[in-house]
Amino acid sequence: MPVRNEALPYGERVARWHDEIAAIWAETLRAAQPEGPVALLVWGDPGLYDSTLRIADRLSPRPRLRVVPG
Repeated sequence: MPVRNEALPYGERVARWHDEIAAIWAETLRAAQPEGPVALLVWGDPGLYDSTLRIADRLSPRPRLRVVPG
C-alpha cells in the first residue's frame, strides 16, 4: 500500500495516493489478464467510509461497477 506524502497539502496528498493505488490495481489487472468479471472485497461501505469507488474511477477503461452490500 502506498504511503501518503505528509509534506503535501491534504487534498493533493489524498489525490496522489489514490492515483498510486489505481496504478497498482491497473497493473494487477494487466498481469492477471482476467477473462470475465473481477470482484474486489472491501471492508465497510465503499461509498461512505472508503475511497474504493473514487479509485476505481481512475482506471482506464473505466470499469462498470456494482456494489453488493453484505
